[in-house]
Amino acid sequence: MEEAQKSKKRKIDELYPTRLLKEKRDQSIYRELVSGRLEKDIMEKYQISRERIYAAKKKFAIQEVIRQKRQKAIAYRLNLTVEQVRKYRNDYIYTSLAKTGDVASLVAELQMSKEQILKIRDKRIANELIKGLSFEEVAKDAQLPIDKIRSIRDEQIIERLKEEHPEEIARDFNLSMEQVYLIKQRSLNSNSEISDSSITIKDLLEQLEERKTKVLSLLEEGKATKDVAQELMISQRTVIDIRNREIEKSFENKQDGKEISQRFHIEIEELYRLRDVRVLMQNDQGKTSTFLSERYNVSRSRVGSIVSRNNSSSKIKRTKASSQKIPDISTVSEEKRQEILKRIKETDITKTLGEELKVIVPLIYKVRNDEILKKLNRGEHIQGVADEFKMNIKNVREVIFRGNLAEFPNIKRRTLDYLTPEQAKAIRNYINRRMSIREISEALDIKASLIRSVQTKMKSQKGTFKMKHRVTKEQKQQIMEDIKHMNTYMNSAKSGVSESTIRVLTTRCQEIKGKEIQERRKIENIQARKKVQELMVKAKQEAKIGNIKKIIQQAKNEKTKRVAQR
Repeated sequence: MEEAQKSKKRKIDELYPTRLLKEKRDQSIYRELVSGRLEKDIMEKYQISRERIYAAKKKFAIQEVIRQKRQKAIAYRLNLTVEQVRKYRNDYIYTSLAKTGDVASLVAELQMSKEQILKIRDKRIANELIKGLSFEEVAKDAQLPIDKIRSIRDEQIIERLKEEHPEEIARDFNLSMEQVYLIKQRSLNSNSEISDSSITIKDLLEQLEERKTKVLSLLEEGKATKDVAQELMISQRTVIDIRNREIEKSFENKQDGKEISQRFHIEIEELYRLRDVRVLMQNDQGKTSTFLSERYNVSRSRVGSIVSRNNSSSKIKRTKASSQKIPDISTVSEEKRQEILKRIKETDITKTLGEELKVIVPLIYKVRNDEILKKLNRGEHIQGVADEFKMNIKNVREVIFRGNLAEFPNIKRRTLDYLTPEQAKAIRNYINRRMSIREISEALDIKASLIRSVQTKMKSQKGTFKMKHRVTKEQKQQIMEDIKHMNTYMNSAKSGVSESTIRVLTTRCQEIKGKEIQERRKIENIQARKKVQELMVKAKQEAKIGNIKKIIQQAKNEKTKRVAQR
């Protein structure tokens, strides 16, 4: 394996002998990634490993972050997730702080506050300590004194105590419960009161331990969590938390699932379900798959399958919820319909109204929308309908937009009414800059259908439909020649073609030029590689000749020595 890797490195060094060529290679890899080319094809083309592509992606992501690009846009361009981009940024912050320790330069570079940068570093230090590294190792890695690392750990513990149980925190940081409570006490009290408060902490810990043993003994007897809570006069949630933490400990001690289920009188399926829930909770908190696999005595692939299964099931739940069938309006009688419409005009549509009328809320909305469309189809003014149903005009237009207008032929859907003049103007500017519909919708937070409607309106106004049939070959050649020394307006006036047609032809001309340049660069690169290979072959031959000469000279010297000795 090592020999194969070494030979691969030699090949790369032969192809890209200088640093400048390597930088050019990285730039071309970036272009390939942005264009959407597969990683496999890039690896074959440039003879690089997958790790090298990941390193390149990380480098490009950090460069884009420094240029103040949005994380969503970076992830989309480099085929990454937003979490990965955020992780790369956090790694860059941690390493640069470890190297220089200059927070002010990072603040200026990334346009972030000092508190945000320090928070990212502190979280990373806490994660390193949770992984099991010592204070000395973390201090050496982060280039900070040990006392500072200890104070960061204490701050992170205090922050996590707001949401998590002290026992879980104690297990994560390999501390005792008493130490966790002392850290909390130090944050609340002054140093002079620590010795007095430590006695109360011991008493508190003894009480907690006593309650825990009682809960576990009753659960092992086979009693339900509700009965245990009533007997000890505590909440059922507390009993369940104690049981779940004990199950987690037993998994960590590598006990079998059957033994644990027998101990707590839980079915094996329910036990594994509880384990999966705990895995998902701690995965959301940012704990790694290796950490979770060690804690729950399962493989890393099993942890990954639990997480992926949860993601897919949540998607299914969402689709099921969104695809719930609402009864048709035809099922509602005319009397019921009139009653619903009467009540809608008097009060707002709420769940209580649905309960009073004994009808589900989506059906009430359906009846109202149908009545609105009928009124508009009869020729009533949109403002009058909005006032009648105590609605905003925008909401009425939304009903028109979502409605099936095949049944209401007198209504015309006006999509552009949903946009303000400023939004429409901004969309037109972005379309003229050759931005895609997806990019515009992300930038302005507007639906793609609305942007598409603006685009079609612009096309119809400029008369760019069937453009290919309007321009002859002679005209094209003349326009292409005039592009070099004329602007679009002058060119359109001369040739009698619309400005948009000339813009399309200019882009085509640029594309053709770009392809020619790419082909030329390819030929130049191939020639450069050939030259490098020839030089390498010459160098090897010269080296061989030099070695042979040395050997002959050594042989001659030995002969002369022997003759002199005789």
